[in-house]
Formats: sequence, structure tokens, C-alpha cells
Amino acid sequence: MIAMAGKSQLISITEYARLRGVTTETLRHYGRIGLLKPAYIDPDSRVRYYSLAFADEKLGTILQLRQLDMSLAEIKEFFEGRNLQKSLDILKEQKVRLQRRIDELNSINMTLNNRIQGIEEYLGKAYDYNKVEIIEVEKRSIILSEDSFTASEELKINRNAIMLENELPEIAPLIGGGRFALTVHDIDDVANESDLRFRVGIIVDEFNGSQNMSSIEKGTYVSKMRYGKPFEILNDLITMRDYCNSCGYEIIGDAIELLVVDMSITDVPEENIYELQIPVKSNK
Repeated sequence: MIAMAGKSQLISITEYARLRGVTTETLRHYGRIGLLKPAYIDPDSRVRYYSLAFADEKLGTILQLRQLDMSLAEIKEFFEGRNLQKSLDILKEQKVRLQRRIDELNSINMTLNNRIQGIEEYLGKAYDYNKVEIIEVEKRSIILSEDSFTASEELKINRNAIMLENELPEIAPLIGGGRFALTVHDIDDVANESDLRFRVGIIVDEFNGSQNMSSIEKGTYVSKMRYGKPFEILNDLITMRDYCNSCGYEIIGDAIELLVVDMSITDVPEENIYELQIPVKSNK
């Protein structure tokens, strides 16, 4: 039992939860883990009561620390043996963590803005899928799988794509594709679908320490837009190869298929858009 004077500072768990904007289950959970115990439990009704006395007020601090993204275990440690220096050290450490999270969110926000812009450009643009053109492309960095696979080994290709994605520092870097790529080697000699061997890659902004990092050199490329399934590109490659032969361009590297819009954001086959690029040099 507690003194009558003390009881005047108590309110029921339901009132306390309503006052603080939390659920009664939240308060019960805090009690179970020893973070915030009720000041009094009625022996007959088993109703929990909480103190509003200034010296007993902990829930406000708990809620503020939760806003700082501190875990319940960290908050519980915060209350143990508190003094100014300990609290200052914990808050400084949390500030560093929050700044790191803010930087991550800013990066995600930038990526998301780029994807939204890319999708809006796609929706507002009518691609000519029969057009082959010459473009100039800046140098790019890419993480590539070590092994190459045929289209029949799609499971291995997808597994390698996931493994490469796991190497990236970003949390959500590839919403709706936009940076996935497939490369095809020796396209001069390709005659059948079974001849095509793909390496999966991810275009990245800068070197991130991956041992699979390589460069796609700046230069002149033959480009063609296409839609459909990612591995059914033989006819497009032959069209581009014929274009190179007729216009006096020599193929000097692997073909690259960039996923512009893919099945991660659309179920319409015709909306799965890719750009094929082949590095070339003029023989004229």
C-alpha cells in the first residue's frame, strides 16, 4: 500500500495511456521488461496506476528517446545510473547514428527521385523500337558477375544479381530497375540464341571496393530500344550488327542491355523496356 498523499498523484493505466497517446499494452510491455513499472497495482481489481509526480515521470523521456530511434534496451540502459556525463555521451552517440541514417535517407530519396523522373520520361515518350542510332556515352562503373550464363540458366543469373545487389551500400538503390544490366560477349560470332552468354551487372555511381568492379569506357555506341523479355535479344543484336557493317563501324566490345523499366513495377510485357548499347569505332 502507498500513502494517501501519494495516491493523489496516481491515474489509472487507461487514463495514463490516453494522456500520453500510447496503448495500454505498450505500458504493460514496458512494465514486463522493467522499463516503466506502475506506481501501484490495486490488489483487488489488479488495475495499474501510474504516478504523475514530476520526480516519477519517465514515460515522456522514453517517448522522446524513441523518437531518436533508440531501442528499448538502449533506453533501459540510459536510465541505469544516470548522470550528466553518461547521458551526454549516449545522446552524442545517438546523434552520430541519426546523422548516418539521415545521410542514408537522403541517398534513398535521391535515388527515388531519379526513378520517378525516369518513369515519367518513359510515360511521356514514344520509343521507336525500329530505330538504330549512334550515341556518345560517358564512362560508367559497373559491378559484374564473374561467370557468364545462357538464357536457360536464368536461375543462376538471378542468383548472381542478388549477390551483386548485396554488395551495394545503399538500402534501396534499385526501385524499378534502372541500374541492372546484362552484357553479351563476342556478338560478332553470335548466330543462335544458344550462343548468347550473359553476365549480370549493376551500374554504380562510384567505386565501392567490390572485387567485381570494372569500367564501361566512354565512347561511341550503337543504341537501340527494345521491349519484352530480357534474354530474347538475338534479332536486335543482328539488326545492330548489320547496321554497323553497313555504316562502317567496327564493334569493339561487349553489348550492354540496360533495364529502363522492368517487371518490378509493371506486369505489362510491353512496358518492360530495355536499351541495347554496343561500343563501336568508325572505320571511315
